[in-house]
Amino acid sequence: MDTEASKPITRTRRRKLLSGSTRPATASALRQQVTQALALTQVIAQAQQQLQALEAQLLTALSAQPGGQVTVPEGTAQLITPLGRSQTHIDPQDLLAKAPTREAFLRCVTVNITQTRQVLSQREFQALAKVTPGQPKAPVLLLTPKPVASASLSTGLSPAEGHARESRHAAG
Repeated sequence: MDTEASKPITRTRRRKLLSGSTRPATASALRQQVTQALALTQVIAQAQQQLQALEAQLLTALSAQPGGQVTVPEGTAQLITPLGRSQTHIDPQDLLAKAPTREAFLRCVTVNITQTRQVLSQREFQALAKVTPGQPKAPVLLLTPKPVASASLSTGLSPAEGHARESRHAAG
């Protein structure tokens, strides 16, 4: 029996899900969707690890390649050197001397909280600080896969075998 949760997410189905035009998921369908989402996060995490390793190899190889570029039918890999982020600093004393009024100077200046905490006592800091509480944002989904037993990772055993092995070592 093909349930709604087990169907692949097509463009049409995604639109229906986002528009809310499908009927609410049953508890069973919801569990299946969570299971599917957790499985996908594991696949994505593994793919990201593989991509990081491959990118490190490509970075080394492209560094030795004349021109630092390789083109294949699917696209291009090239070695680029991005510029760092620029920073602008204005000395507060210089700004104070050039500002037309004290109020104009104060509108331009922000206070470094870390430095202020080092200069003032905690009581003085709290007396001056005006805290604006954070505003709630839209809810986000947090998927937390259950950790895999460490023995099963290092020995190639199934999680049940790894747990049984750990239990024997703890008892022995």
